[in-house]
Amino acid sequence: MNTIDNDLQRLFTELKLQSSHADGRIYGTGMWESWHQLADAQYQPAKEFFIEKLESPRFDWRRESVSLLGFHYELENEVLEKIHYLLIHDPDEVVRMACAAVLGKQGHLPEKTLIHALALDPDKDVRKSAFFALLDLARLPYKTRLKELKKVESGEITPSLDQVRRILSDENLLDSLNLLNEK
Repeated sequence: MNTIDNDLQRLFTELKLQSSHADGRIYGTGMWESWHQLADAQYQPAKEFFIEKLESPRFDWRRESVSLLGFHYELENEVLEKIHYLLIHDPDEVVRMACAAVLGKQGHLPEKTLIHALALDPDKDVRKSAFFALLDLARLPYKTRLKELKKVESGEITPSLDQVRRILSDENLLDSLNLLNEK
């Protein structure tokens, strides 16, 4: 094992111990930055820890585990299925928003769970996250995403599947539109 691996293992062991305490908060303790460092390094034992934390009773651990997994690791179908489940069933809207964002990076059109969240989630921010995740999956150009974000923020449009279809049609992203219509 080289020095970097030893340092990562030592950091992981220390963080795991800190996290096991009842007050093992991820925020406000410096732990978030350290966990992020392990995720940036794609440290596999940390990945397994984050997968376990998807089932934590604490929303902060579920939310950060979803994000750290989804934005730093290639996820297996089994892990993506857990994220799909959390998007529909987690009681915390911030966790559901993180799930939508991750599925926008690692999912595939038509992403039925995102379509479901866009149509039926009780929280408007989760619906908005699902909307932009679907646009991410369609590979919408960044400038167009910003333009559509401004429309949503101003109230000019409301996030919906019809709006996603309109945008894809306007941008001539017919392959993505056809995939979305397979839902």
